[in-house]
Amino acid sequence: MPDALPIPDDLLELERARLVALEAVVDCVHELLAAHRRRHPGPSRTGPAPTDEPGLWSEADETRLDALRTAFGEASARVRRHPTMVRALAEHRYRETELALRAAVAGPDHG
Repeated sequence: MPDALPIPDDLLELERARLVALEAVVDCVHELLAAHRRRHPGPSRTGPAPTDEPGLWSEADETRLDALRTAFGEASARVRRHPTMVRALAEHRYRETELALRAAVAGPDHG
């Protein structure tokens, strides 16, 4: 198995920004689901959250969530387009480099 490429500081910062953007999407969905459940109390549901129920989100909610999803997609693209990740892909070391990036972001206490 090939080795990961070294992870430069600027790539670490891009990955951290990507994770912040992802957290914003997740937080927004949780907030919107909680508000929906407060407006429409009922018996507990089993299974996945009803994120595709008609009328679940208002137009303003959809706009906000779409903006957050777009920001996450753009942050993800910046990580993928970073020269280190482009090189890793070309050298068939992408997975190892991606795992090294995740470990570097998590820090020594999480590896």
